[in-house]
Amino acid sequence: MTLLLSAFAWILLGLFYCNGLEWIIHKKLLHEHGKKKNSAFRFHWEHHNLAKKHDGKDPDYETHSITRESCFVLILILFHMPTILISPFFYLAMVAHGLYYLYVHRKFHMDLHWARVTIPWHWDHHMGPKECVEANWCVTFPLFDYIMGTRKPYYNTN
Repeated sequence: MTLLLSAFAWILLGLFYCNGLEWIIHKKLLHEHGKKKNSAFRFHWEHHNLAKKHDGKDPDYETHSITRESCFVLILILFHMPTILISPFFYLAMVAHGLYYLYVHRKFHMDLHWARVTIPWHWDHHMGPKECVEANWCVTFPLFDYIMGTRKPYYNTN
């Protein structure tokens, strides 16, 4: 029973950590550094422009199975591999979150009805006014947006 509780605690900690990492990477790397002209993260603004132009859809997801995003997630998973020595459950939660992130973000930009209904905070981030684009950093779940006070609902979402 103690092992089960310990495993559950490590999994929750891993998911909490990943949500925070998702928030920081999206805000700091993809937006703050991505705005700079010669940034390696400039592609993120191309993604925003495509989504805005196509009412939320990003056509690149239809034509590319391997994206910069999936490569970046793989690098993060490999970078965090030493955490398996501390807790395999923490690491497995991170791997699961990374795969879930890739699934959710891709589906979001290909299935717009699902996107609006299921992930309204990310819809707000892409389709809302500037104050929503410069907020709503979480993709999979808005926990850290609520913790950090950056959840900004757009008028047409719940």
